[in-house]
Amino acid sequence: MLVKNKHNMLDHVGRVSGLPLLWRKQIRRKRARNIKLSGSKADFTMLPIVKCLQSHIPYLTSLTMTHLIPECTKPQQPKLTHMLSKGNTFKQRTTQHKMASNEPEGDLVTGPPAIDPSSLPSTTILGKDTPSLSHGITLRPLTQSHTKDLFTNLCGPGTEHLYKYLPGGPFPDIESLTKHLQWLIDEPSCYAFSIFSADKTHLSNQTPHDDDSHKNNSEEGTAISVICLLNIAAPNRSIEIGHVLFAPTLQRTTPATAAYYLLKKFCFQDLHYQRVEWKCNDRNEPSKRAALRLGFTYEGTFRKHMVVKGRRRDSAWFSVLDDEWEGYVGAALEKWLEEGNFDEEGKQKRKLEDIRREVQLKED
Repeated sequence: MLVKNKHNMLDHVGRVSGLPLLWRKQIRRKRARNIKLSGSKADFTMLPIVKCLQSHIPYLTSLTMTHLIPECTKPQQPKLTHMLSKGNTFKQRTTQHKMASNEPEGDLVTGPPAIDPSSLPSTTILGKDTPSLSHGITLRPLTQSHTKDLFTNLCGPGTEHLYKYLPGGPFPDIESLTKHLQWLIDEPSCYAFSIFSADKTHLSNQTPHDDDSHKNNSEEGTAISVICLLNIAAPNRSIEIGHVLFAPTLQRTTPATAAYYLLKKFCFQDLHYQRVEWKCNDRNEPSKRAALRLGFTYEGTFRKHMVVKGRRRDSAWFSVLDDEWEGYVGAALEKWLEEGNFDEEGKQKRKLEDIRREVQLKED
């Protein structure tokens, strides 16, 4: 059946659907020309008005359209149904796309989960299996049995400067050091190691205790320094090397670099962390130079980050990532620590920075 007055039909649509008068006028003015009904067949130019109605009435279905346009015969209804279902499918796709765009961004984390070092046995020893790279030192979990040796090598006259940037110390007596070491042992976000050395040149020049019962056997060596893993965040696969307390006899030596190498290797390869951090007081220039030398990347300075011993501290942040360690940082440290890189007097032949630059260029 032909529609004699298409404007009347539009008025009928507006009234039945409950559209406001302004919308009905807009439909009459802008969409009427698209309606071309001929005989018993509805042209697809009906689609604009269908979409227009759908945009204003989300719950509109083919059933309501049949009521809105009674002039349409039954053969026309499947075509209108098809147009409506096609529009609904498009809306579903759009909704799915919007939902997908709200998904978190970033690379998916793969590989084994990171391990909290506190779950490892207390007999863990770093450096025992790689004597050629450890240069006579080993790292062992800190216990109170190490206190007397550590007091001999880290405390006493002339050692006050070691504690300038640390949260505790200096320690005038063994009781105060014992209390501090126990705090490191009990702190949940800290895992402390003692650095042992069998090299007598690393021992303090201070007079040893008369009681030698505290001495470790010659195979283990003597506890001379402390180094810690801090801010342990296994779910985020992030960990920090910090609270470094090196004896004066260990500072700026090859074994000191070996200690850092052993700990970084332990974090990346054994514990499966993907980020190792280094933070220090922004005024601590030696620590900042050491971080860069060891392959850490400077990330920025956190202003007024902490209060240490009643003074405001800005913290310089550095990090090494797992792909950097696997690519060139770890390989450069191993090449530098090889015996062939040192002369008879123990002096380096090539700088660590030069070796790392060469390895990185080959990697690229």
